[in-house]
Amino acid sequence: MENTLPTNPHSRLTVKEIKNEVLCHFYFEKGLLFTFYNMLRQPGKLVSVYLDENRKKVFNPFRYLLFGVATSTVILLAHPSFKNMITTIHNGSLEDYQVLEQQTNLPLWELMTRMQEIYLSYQNIIIILSIPFVSWVTWLYFGKKRYNYAENMAINSFVFGTTYWISAILGLLTYGTDSVIIMYMATTLTFVAATYCYKMIFKNGIFKSFLGIVLGYIPILLIGILSQFLIFIVLLLTL
Repeated sequence: MENTLPTNPHSRLTVKEIKNEVLCHFYFEKGLLFTFYNMLRQPGKLVSVYLDENRKKVFNPFRYLLFGVATSTVILLAHPSFKNMITTIHNGSLEDYQVLEQQTNLPLWELMTRMQEIYLSYQNIIIILSIPFVSWVTWLYFGKKRYNYAENMAINSFVFGTTYWISAILGLLTYGTDSVIIMYMATTLTFVAATYCYKMIFKNGIFKSFLGIVLGYIPILLIGILSQFLIFIVLLLTL
């Protein structure tokens, strides 16, 4: 009996199709670049298009955020300035840890270093856990009438995604430097960008928008601290 291959009901996969699927994420008319560019240019209008007009025209906010976090984290961990800052912080607290290690007979320095590596490597999970809480804060702070809770989640994904993409771009542009100032510059730019986005989206003044982003960062900081503590405890229990 002659063996025959099953008939494929779909057309054969081609290089052109793969290229189109990859480039669609960066397509300037509706993809990632379109979203990033318009979040810098007209964040209020872009959010309005996504929420009220055509969601297919805008890059999905949650994917936009996760891609931004992942890209920024990879660049950050390899950036000479970040490594320099971490080394400076570690050297400043090394003596204190050595004293504690003598008192507890535990490798606390090694545990703390390992904990920070794990924590920084999983920033995407931290952000996923934080966005619902950040959105609850902005939903209450900026008023419940204009945008509901789910819409606040989309808005914050756009806003925080944009700040991470800015950090990623700044990291690439300054990759050859090892000055700690670059890290502070990145932090300042992200706060400025987020304040601007909140101002344009929620239609409030600069001060209220800035306070909104400060309040929005509180859940991220708390979840970050809790996550580091839990990671440290797990590492400690595995000794």
